Amino acid sequence: MDTNQIGTELLVERLHTTRRLACRAFLERAGSDWRLVTMIADGVDSEDTPGLAYDYEDVAFLKAVVRADELCAWLVSGEGELQGIRFEIPRSRVRPASFKFRAACA
Repeated sequence: MDTNQIGTELLVERLHTTRRLACRAFLERAGSDWRLVTMIADGVDSEDTPGLAYDYEDVAFLKAVVRADELCAWLVSGEGELQGIRFEIPRSRVRPASFKFRAACA
């Protein structure tokens, strides 16, 4: 497994080379608002990935395909929206990380 940590600015720059991203997000309720806890985004070739939204009152699990420039705008502005649910993206104290898994060849 390769691990790489980069700054938010470099992440935004690299995302502009991708057209669409399949985003999966875990949100938690913060008063009357939603706050992003975790997001995973993978590059995809089409919009055929089905979306979903599970709202369990205090937590929500969301999945949707978004344009890369839309995700970049969320990171810069600190807020986003998936499946009709608006959420805050807290400023990270930890740098964004990427993980690449490689299959071992015998």
